[in-house]
Amino acid sequence: MKRIILNFILLNIFVLSVYSQTVNPPIPIEIYLGNNRTLFHMGVKRNIYKKINFSNSTSATVDYKNTQAENEIVMNNTLAYQFHKNINIGAGIQYHYKRGFIPNISMGFVYLNPTIMILLLPSFQFLPNGDRNIETMSFIEFTPKLTEKLRLYTKAQAMYNQNIVNNKHDRSFAFFRLGLKINSISFGAACRYDYYGPNKIFKENYGGFIKFDI
Repeated sequence: MKRIILNFILLNIFVLSVYSQTVNPPIPIEIYLGNNRTLFHMGVKRNIYKKINFSNSTSATVDYKNTQAENEIVMNNTLAYQFHKNINIGAGIQYHYKRGFIPNISMGFVYLNPTIMILLLPSFQFLPNGDRNIETMSFIEFTPKLTEKLRLYTKAQAMYNQNIVNNKHDRSFAFFRLGLKINSISFGAACRYDYYGPNKIFKENYGGFIKFDI
């Protein structure tokens, strides 16, 4: 399995390096240090041909005791067609730390200006065990200018995943940040609330974050 994951990562690097064009959005890299565990996230989006984009989102979560059962890694890869400046349709594959590879189809809705960014990303997932899930990822990022180089940084992010075969909750979270943005660096306080499985097992995490747009 480790070899498969490594090949999966190498394939992402190959696609990004060979097919990407020169003008692309920055790559956000975020580290969140909470009181219970730490989280790393990186997102990459590249235009590879006309209206066709490739994106990768990678998240990893580890508790401070490095408990194997608490460690998580999720990688999403999507090939999308941008048929409208704010709307795309896509297909991709997710690697999930427990379930393996999960094919999916999705739509993306985004609104963007220098102060605010809004994203809504619903997807339909084909799980290996025959289950079918609907997942919706959303966030709003608000960064009004305070001075020439300083901005307020706020972000509210949520995800909800529902199993539509048994009509039960599968996974969800809410993630909030409040801080400052200086040029390409954002930092501040954050809190995250995670819910797992049909019984919505709850895990909370409070701490701080730093994000680099490179």
